Amino acid sequence: MRRDSVSAQILRTFLAAVLLISQQASSEDIDLFANGIVDGTASDSLANVIFVLDNTSNWARQSQQWPDGGTQGQSEVRAIKTTLQRLLNDGKDVNVGIMEFTTVGAAVKDGGYVRFDLKRLSTHAGEFFGLLDTIDQDYNSSDEKRNSNTAYGNLFADVYGYLTGGQQVFSGSGTPGALADPLGYTTPYSVFDTPLAESSSCGKTYIVLVSNPDSNGPQPDGSANSNRLATLLAGV
Repeated sequence: MRRDSVSAQILRTFLAAVLLISQQASSEDIDLFANGIVDGTASDSLANVIFVLDNTSNWARQSQQWPDGGTQGQSEVRAIKTTLQRLLNDGKDVNVGIMEFTTVGAAVKDGGYVRFDLKRLSTHAGEFFGLLDTIDQDYNSSDEKRNSNTAYGNLFADVYGYLTGGQQVFSGSGTPGALADPLGYTTPYSVFDTPLAESSSCGKTYIVLVSNPDSNGPQPDGSANSNRLATLLAGV
């Protein structure tokens, strides 16, 4: 099968999944809203979709021969943008957010940070799509990417921390302040501000990992982040 056919199929499958999410969302079974609900940044009647972007240097590769001619990371954010634009054109809507690996510091930590706090797509489409365009253009800058094959354990501990309003794994160390969304924190950039209501534990929140390991697969987690995840799981 040609690579462009595979890419198109992936995009169609992703679009179908997002459409299904929106069709299933209703005020009766989804009780989710962002901390900025008062000013209309998100809707409690919509599903939440949080994209977790693997912004390791693998996303700068071009060996996959994507049909748009871009790197792996560029093709990924373009696919997200195209899909969500079609979603809006079809009269559908979701709340969207983005998290990424932290990227700054002499010894860069492998935690995660909030790049785009959960907001209603239709209300913040320009802001959200503009951010995807920025990533598309700046994917190779030092603030946008980190070293390749970073383990996922601490990143997903911070995804959990964001959903629960907990502390960032490394107290915010490594977070690029110029890129992080301050609305995602109660204490920039060490304590997250949960986008979920206390009553939303059974609501629909979807975490979409856009992974970029090399052919050897993701880096195994070390004992520290494995134990951290085990502790979170035990707490749940």
